[in-house]
Amino acid sequence: MTGLTAYTAVADRMREYGVLKAVGAGDGRLARLVVGETLVRAGLGFIFGIGFSFAAAALIMARWPQFNIRIGTAGLLQAGGLSLVMSLFAGLIPMRRLAQIDPLIVFKE
Repeated sequence: MTGLTAYTAVADRMREYGVLKAVGAGDGRLARLVVGETLVRAGLGFIFGIGFSFAAAALIMARWPQFNIRIGTAGLLQAGGLSLVMSLFAGLIPMRRLAQIDPLIVFKE
Protein backbone atom coordinates (compact mmCIF):
# COMPACT_ATOMS: atom_id res chain seq x y z
CA MET A 1 0.00 0.00 0.00
CA THR A 2 2.84 2.36 0.81
CA GLY A 3 4.50 1.76 -2.54
CA LEU A 4 1.28 2.28 -4.46
CA THR A 5 0.60 5.53 -2.64
CA ALA A 6 4.11 6.81 -3.37
CA TYR A 7 3.90 5.84 -7.04
CA THR A 8 0.47 7.44 -7.48
CA ALA A 9 1.51 10.65 -5.71
CA VAL A 10 4.46 11.11 -8.06
CA ALA A 11 2.61 10.07 -11.21
CA ASP A 12 -0.33 12.39 -10.47
CA ARG A 13 1.94 15.40 -10.03
CA MET A 14 3.77 15.13 -13.35
CA ARG A 15 2.43 18.52 -14.45
CA GLU A 16 3.90 20.24 -11.38
CA TYR A 17 7.23 18.54 -11.91
CA GLY A 18 7.12 19.65 -15.55
CA VAL A 19 6.68 23.25 -14.41
CA LEU A 20 9.69 22.89 -12.11
CA LYS A 21 11.66 21.49 -15.01
CA ALA A 22 10.57 24.40 -17.21
CA VAL A 23 11.87 26.95 -14.71
CA GLY A 24 15.27 25.28 -14.59
CA ALA A 25 15.19 22.37 -12.16
CA GLY A 26 17.40 19.56 -13.42
CA ASP A 27 16.69 15.85 -13.30
CA GLY A 28 18.88 15.44 -10.21
CA ARG A 29 16.98 18.14 -8.35
CA LEU A 30 13.66 16.56 -9.30
CA ALA A 31 14.90 13.13 -8.18
CA ARG A 32 15.93 14.54 -4.79
CA LEU A 33 12.53 16.22 -4.47
CA VAL A 34 10.69 12.99 -5.30
CA VAL A 35 12.84 10.94 -2.91
CA GLY A 36 12.39 13.49 -0.13
CA GLU A 37 8.62 13.60 -0.56
CA THR A 38 8.24 9.83 -0.64
CA LEU A 39 10.45 9.33 2.41
CA VAL A 40 8.54 11.96 4.40
CA ARG A 41 5.23 10.43 3.33
CA ALA A 42 6.41 6.92 4.26
CA GLY A 43 7.86 8.09 7.57
CA LEU A 44 4.69 9.88 8.60
CA GLY A 45 2.58 6.90 7.55
CA PHE A 46 4.81 4.60 9.58
CA ILE A 47 4.58 6.81 12.67
CA PHE A 48 0.79 7.08 12.44
CA GLY A 49 0.57 3.35 11.78
CA ILE A 50 2.53 2.59 14.94
CA GLY A 51 0.26 4.88 16.92
CA PHE A 52 -2.88 3.25 15.52
CA SER A 53 -1.44 -0.22 16.15
CA PHE A 54 -0.78 0.49 19.83
CA ALA A 55 -4.18 2.15 20.23
CA ALA A 56 -5.96 -0.79 18.56
CA ALA A 57 -4.01 -3.28 20.68
CA ALA A 58 -4.95 -1.40 23.87
CA LEU A 59 -8.63 -1.29 22.87
CA ILE A 60 -8.71 -4.98 21.97
CA MET A 61 -7.03 -6.03 25.20
CA ALA A 62 -9.37 -3.80 27.21
CA ARG A 63 -12.45 -5.28 25.54
CA TRP A 64 -11.25 -8.88 25.42
CA PRO A 65 -8.73 -9.45 28.24
CA GLN A 66 -8.09 -13.03 27.12
CA PHE A 67 -6.12 -11.63 24.16
CA ASN A 68 -2.59 -10.50 24.79
CA ILE A 69 -1.17 -8.44 21.95
CA ARG A 70 2.55 -7.78 21.81
CA ILE A 71 4.13 -5.47 19.30
CA GLY A 72 7.83 -6.23 19.09
CA THR A 73 10.57 -3.75 18.33
CA ALA A 74 12.21 -6.03 15.76
CA GLY A 75 8.97 -6.35 13.81
CA LEU A 76 8.45 -2.60 13.88
CA LEU A 77 11.96 -1.96 12.60
CA GLN A 78 11.57 -4.52 9.81
CA ALA A 79 8.21 -3.12 8.75
CA GLY A 80 9.54 0.43 8.83
CA GLY A 81 12.64 -0.43 6.82
CA LEU A 82 10.70 -2.34 4.20
CA SER A 83 8.15 0.45 3.99
CA LEU A 84 10.86 3.03 3.35
CA VAL A 85 12.56 0.88 0.71
CA MET A 86 9.30 0.16 -1.12
CA SER A 87 8.32 3.83 -1.04
CA LEU A 88 11.70 4.85 -2.38
CA PHE A 89 11.51 2.45 -5.32
CA ALA A 90 7.87 3.29 -6.02
CA GLY A 91 8.70 6.99 -6.06
CA LEU A 92 11.64 6.50 -8.39
CA ILE A 93 9.81 4.35 -10.94
CA PRO A 94 8.05 7.35 -12.54
CA MET A 95 11.37 9.24 -12.69
CA ARG A 96 12.04 7.78 -16.14
CA ARG A 97 8.85 9.43 -17.41
CA LEU A 98 9.68 12.57 -15.49
CA ALA A 99 13.09 12.82 -17.12
CA GLN A 100 11.45 12.65 -20.56
CA ILE A 101 8.89 15.40 -19.95
CA ASP A 102 9.14 18.26 -22.39
CA PRO A 103 8.67 21.44 -20.33
CA LEU A 104 6.96 23.23 -23.24
CA ILE A 105 4.12 20.69 -23.32
CA VAL A 106 3.23 21.66 -19.75
CA PHE A 107 2.38 25.20 -20.84
CA LYS A 108 0.45 24.14 -23.96
CA GLU A 109 -2.21 22.22 -22.02
